[in-house]
Amino acid sequence: VDGIFSVTMSYIMYRISPPPKSAECGLFDEEMTGGAFKARSQVGDACSFSEALREAVSLSLTEANPEHDLSNEYTARMMMVLAKELGFDPNISLDDIMKKSEKLVENDGVMRQRV
Repeated sequence: VDGIFSVTMSYIMYRISPPPKSAECGLFDEEMTGGAFKARSQVGDACSFSEALREAVSLSLTEANPEHDLSNEYTARMMMVLAKELGFDPNISLDDIMKKSEKLVENDGVMRQRV
């Protein structure tokens, strides 16, 4: 299974380390959508984790409590449902997935992993 399971984490990682020519892609998207997608001029520039998180919150990309996104709880829940639906392990639990998951923060809000 391959895909983006957390819009929040995807956005934050994109902002911390944007791909080459990302600003040009944003301008292309804006032109192709007739202005429906407005490219932000700073999107091509890397920023700090804190700044990227503030942007994600302001754009409503996070859960009501961003800790759920940053602790991988939301993604782990999706992975649990997918594992069960695809028949990988009908008995897998959220705890099983969370134990194997890398987290940016624990549920107490303390940063645990280097970013």
